[in-house]
Amino acid sequence: MAMDTDRPPVSVPNDDDVLAALADAVAHLEENRERTELAISKAEALARLRREGLSWEEVLQEDESPRLTTVLAEGTQAMIQANSRVRRALAATLHAGGLSMERIGQLLAISRQRVSAVLKETGGPGTDPPEPSP
Repeated sequence: MAMDTDRPPVSVPNDDDVLAALADAVAHLEENRERTELAISKAEALARLRREGLSWEEVLQEDESPRLTTVLAEGTQAMIQANSRVRRALAATLHAGGLSMERIGQLLAISRQRVSAVLKETGGPGTDPPEPSP
């Protein structure tokens, strides 16, 4: 990903919803780093027990709380929520800036129909702004 490091910083308002969503995503990613380390440790321990000859029932009885499947599910759910928040904030901000749902979809790698649904979730109209008259 090419970054333009010679560009001066842009003045950003304190109420920037996208920045708030990104900060939230970073927090979820940090939590997931810890979950990932725990999940790896648990998975390796379970695999070691199975290789030692325990049945899967016996292996799972050894899986202490939180269970591996719970750790995996919580991590997945946290990322889905963070992604949704970032996507909603970006879509609403871009749409408020006059971009079409088609263009927003291209930028976010989602369909125009999904953009419409995301905008409706944010309380936005879910329709493209009117075309400027010539």
